Amino acid sequence: MMAKTPLLLLPGTLCNEQLWAHQIDHLSDLAEITVGDVTTQPTIKGMARHMLEQAPDRFALAGLSLGGIVAIEIMRQAPERVLKLALLDTTAQPPRAEQMDIWGPLIKRVSCGEFSTVVREKFLPNLLYEAHPLIETLSSNIIDMAEKVGKEAYINQLKAVMTKPNGFDVLPNIRCQTLLIVGREDRLCPVDIHMEMKEKISYANLVEIEQCGHMSTLEQPEAVSAAMRNWLIS
Repeated sequence: MMAKTPLLLLPGTLCNEQLWAHQIDHLSDLAEITVGDVTTQPTIKGMARHMLEQAPDRFALAGLSLGGIVAIEIMRQAPERVLKLALLDTTAQPPRAEQMDIWGPLIKRVSCGEFSTVVREKFLPNLLYEAHPLIETLSSNIIDMAEKVGKEAYINQLKAVMTKPNGFDVLPNIRCQTLLIVGREDRLCPVDIHMEMKEKISYANLVEIEQCGHMSTLEQPEAVSAAMRNWLIS
C-alpha cells in the first residue's frame, strides 16, 4: 500500500476547515490532510513562515483565495519543500490602490464593532455564482464560518492582504506540478488572472469550473475534488 501524501490545505479569508469539507472527506484515502491556520499573522510573509513551521518536511500544498496568496509566498520562501501545488480562485497580483482604499476603512469598521455588518454587506457579496441553486444555503454556511473565525482574525487577514508581495515574481521559478482551479463566474479572481498565472508557470494545468463563483470548493465540491484527485495521483 502506497504511503499517503502529506497535504496542507489553506483556507481563504474568514474561512476554516469547512471550506475544504468535501475534499477532506473524498481525498483522505490518498492524502494525510491538514488544514492550516491563516488567522494569526498580520502579513502574508508571516503567514507563510507560520505554515512552514507547522508543516511536514515535504508536502503537497493547496490554497484558495487568501490561502492561495499564502501558498505562492510559501513557494517564494521554501519551494524545495513543496511536492505539488494547487492554487484555487486566487491571484498573484500585488494590491491595487483601489483595494487599499477599501481595506483600510474596513479594518476601522470591524475594530469599531461592525464585524457582522461588514461580513454581510462587504464580504459576502460577489463570493458566489448568483444563479447557484444553493446560494441561500451557501451564504448561510459562509456567514457561519466567518462568525467562527471571528473579528480579530479578519483584521489580521485584511492587514495581511495589504502587504501582498508581487507573486508574479515567484511563478516563473515554480518547478513542481501545479494545478490552477477557477470558477467560471469568479468575479473576485476571474479566469483571465488564472490564465495569466498559468502562462508564467512551467508545469501548470488550468481547470475552469462551470456554474461556479469564487468559493469553488463549496459551490462545486465534486468537480474540485475530482480535479484535485487527478492532481494528487498524476
